[in-house]
Amino acid sequence: MLPERDILAAAASATALAVAAVHGTFASTSSFWGKVIWRARDRTNPWVSLTFDDGPTAGSTDRVLDLLGKLGVEATFFVIGQNVARWPNLVRRMDAEGHIVANHTFDHGHFDMFRGWKYWQEQVARTNRLIEDLIGKKPAFFRPSMGFKTAPIHHAARGAGQTVVTWSRSARDGLSAEATAILRRMTRVTGPGDILLMHDGVDPCLRRARDRDRSATIRALGQLIGALHDRGLRAVRLDQLLGCAAYAGDTGIQARVRPAECQRGSHRDVCDQ
Repeated sequence: MLPERDILAAAASATALAVAAVHGTFASTSSFWGKVIWRARDRTNPWVSLTFDDGPTAGSTDRVLDLLGKLGVEATFFVIGQNVARWPNLVRRMDAEGHIVANHTFDHGHFDMFRGWKYWQEQVARTNRLIEDLIGKKPAFFRPSMGFKTAPIHHAARGAGQTVVTWSRSARDGLSAEATAILRRMTRVTGPGDILLMHDGVDPCLRRARDRDRSATIRALGQLIGALHDRGLRAVRLDQLLGCAAYAGDTGIQARVRPAECQRGSHRDVCDQ
C-alpha cells in the first residue's frame, strides 16, 4: 500500500493536470493541446489585425464589408460552413475585396469540443472544401468554435495543414452588446501585434433575436478603426501581421517583415509553404 504522502502527491498532480487541461480547452491563448497563435510575436510594427467570426450573414456581413471598403481596411473573416453554403456570394465578395477567408468549423456547435477525431476532421475538411470551391483557395488559418480547443481539434487542423489562430482582444459582441461597451473593451487596451475579435455574422446555434443583432458591432467598427489610427495603429490583414500565408501553397505573403516566429520556423505548417 502506498504511503499517505505518495497518495496525496499523486492526487495533487492529477488535480493540477486536470486544471491545466480545463484551462487549455477554454482559454483562447492556451497552447496546452497544441500550438495556438493569439498575437503576433513580433510587435515592432504598429500593426493590429481585425478578425470577424460567424459569417457570412446577409445584412450584417454586407454592412461590415461596405464599411471596411469605405475605410480602405482589409480584414480576416473566419466563416462557418453552414453560413457559407447559405450565402456563397458574400464569401466571393470577401475574397474579391481583398479580405482573407478562413475556416471557423462547419456547424459551430457549442458543445462540440467534446466530439472525437472523425467529427473534427469532417468539420474542418467540409468547410475547407466549400471555401475552396468558391474562391479557388484552401484556407491556412483555422479558428475553433468560441476558441475552445482539444486534442482532436488540433489534430484535425494540423492534418489539414492549418494553423490555429485565436485572439488577444475580444469585443465580446457574439451575444447582445452595446457599441460603447465594444469601444471601451477594444480601444485603449489594444497595442501592436494584437489580433482583434469581432462578429460580422450570426452563429447558427443562437436562438434569441437580440443575440443575432450585429448593429452594435457595425456602429462601433468605424469609430474603433478611427481610434486605433489616432493612436498610431494600423489595421492589416492577418497574413501581414503574422508573416504567414493565408492559403495553402500561397507564396504571395503580404508581409514584408518576417516575424520572429516565422523566422524560427515555429509555424512551419503555414509559414514555410
